[in-house]
Amino acid sequence: MELHITNGSSAAGLLKETFQLSGDELLTVNDLLCCGPLTLQNDLNQWIKMRENYWGRILELCSIKPFPMSDLPRDFYFNYEELKEAEKVHIWLGTSLGDQMMQAFVIDFCSREAIDLSKIIVHQFHMHRQKQFEIAGVALLSPLEIKDHGSEMLLSESLIEELKSFWQAITSPTPERLVHLNQQNIEALPFLVRASCRLESRFPDRQSGLSVWEEKILTYVDQHGPKAASIIGHILGDSRYDLDLVGDLYLFALIKKLADPKLQAPLLELNSFDKEMHDTEVTVTETGAKVLSGESNMVELNGIDRHVGGISLSSDKSRVWYRVGNKVQV
Repeated sequence: MELHITNGSSAAGLLKETFQLSGDELLTVNDLLCCGPLTLQNDLNQWIKMRENYWGRILELCSIKPFPMSDLPRDFYFNYEELKEAEKVHIWLGTSLGDQMMQAFVIDFCSREAIDLSKIIVHQFHMHRQKQFEIAGVALLSPLEIKDHGSEMLLSESLIEELKSFWQAITSPTPERLVHLNQQNIEALPFLVRASCRLESRFPDRQSGLSVWEEKILTYVDQHGPKAASIIGHILGDSRYDLDLVGDLYLFALIKKLADPKLQAPLLELNSFDKEMHDTEVTVTETGAKVLSGESNMVELNGIDRHVGGISLSSDKSRVWYRVGNKVQV
């Protein structure tokens, strides 16, 4: 039997439709790995617990009841054992940070589980030939375009080592390895390195203390507010070909964090902190306007407690790294 692996339920649904796959032929990595804490954890149960805790907090902020990842259909974490018996394994990728991180995670995980990596075929999509847009995710394609199969790649020993090294870099507790990786020119994995550079945008800006997504939220609240759904819809619409695709729940939770009344100086104000996305209205506070203009610094005002890959940014522990432009200062 052949198995297919992709990132997210939308891409999985398209693959299933395109190749008329049965449920048994498809595994989905439902966990968006470019968000939240990562680690080189060898215990899968502990890993799942860590990731469920993160997404549980996101869902709670979005006024959604958390649920176990095991409830998700054909999730990779709970069905990976099938890879051992498969004759071929196909991994389907766009160029986004989430897709590229998923690739590195799967290869590192399969290597540790002694799954034969020689039977894996990577299908990498890049640029739409007719419409000339970046294929950040497989879900941006039609079934006919998916049948093109993208660029097919078998995994050599050197490529496997590069992917494992990448996973070690983004799960490292300090940013030196990530910054070093992003300065490299790995010819065989150009999309991986290009996407991983976007992870540095999650660090706070030296002037404002904002991540790129926080900066976008404050900007779009002024332009498309006050409805949270409208703000998020415009951000996602304008970012649909962006290499860093995070989704509506991540952005709504970030809005809630910027408006948290427990902050010393909230940057946003909501009509209610407990409403769902479509019922939430958002405005920028005076402090938020000053931070966005660079007159004040979010981290200096409110501190920071955030994970970027394996790195825990914490004011309380004096573990804060800033970026200037798109580059983290180490």
